[in-house]
Amino acid sequence: MVAVTWAAAILCTDDDLRSLEPNVLQWLAADGSGAAMRASAKDQIADELRQSFKNIELATDATEVLDLVLDTTPLKYTAVYLTLHLICNSCSVGGDQWERKAEMYWGKYKEALPGAIGMLTLDINQSGTVDTGEKYYVSQGVRMTRGSARE
Repeated sequence: MVAVTWAAAILCTDDDLRSLEPNVLQWLAADGSGAAMRASAKDQIADELRQSFKNIELATDATEVLDLVLDTTPLKYTAVYLTLHLICNSCSVGGDQWERKAEMYWGKYKEALPGAIGMLTLDINQSGTVDTGEKYYVSQGVRMTRGSARE
């Protein structure tokens, strides 16, 4: 597995959005692409991860703790749900179908996020692989133990 920096990571694509909402790109007034909303969702997920991994910053020389994430695949559906929430929210004028969809996707995002964070593998020494001694287990996005099984 090749490690990718957080900046280069693609959490989800327009096709991923269309897998849940086939007409989603038609809802976007600008360019018909979800790129801006996907970027906004990625930024918000990054903030959540930085908060969850704040204690790891003390254990590594990495300048960006998010670059320690070896594989972003577990974040795919959290990114899809948050992006769809942002798109629906931008279409809403309040109290309409868009607001209900936005709330639904927000709930799915908040439900999926802790599990996705818990499935992430962090390469603390930045070797490209995760050794047993450097394995961190993240539970509910904030509590970590080092070198032992989840509690």
